[in-house]
Amino acid sequence: MHSRLNLPVESIQMWPSALSSAPHLLSQRATFLVRHGLLQTDPTRPLYTPLDKVVEGTDAHFCKTFGRVEESQFNTFLKTL
Repeated sequence: MHSRLNLPVESIQMWPSALSSAPHLLSQRATFLVRHGLLQTDPTRPLYTPLDKVVEGTDAHFCKTFGRVEESQFNTFLKTL
């Protein structure tokens, strides 16, 4: 996660529950957010994206809350991975 998302190790330590979630959820959802320019891991900046919340809930909830797309668009993205 450190190298793929270009996150400092200190930031990753803020979300231990994200690391214990299903590995594919964090990878797929974070990659989607990065590719769409929606991943903001700095809590002092607008549109902060806590990774522990990204891995919670259904794909529909993720798409509405963080991805700002329809679930079908996210599913199409998943097929490209």
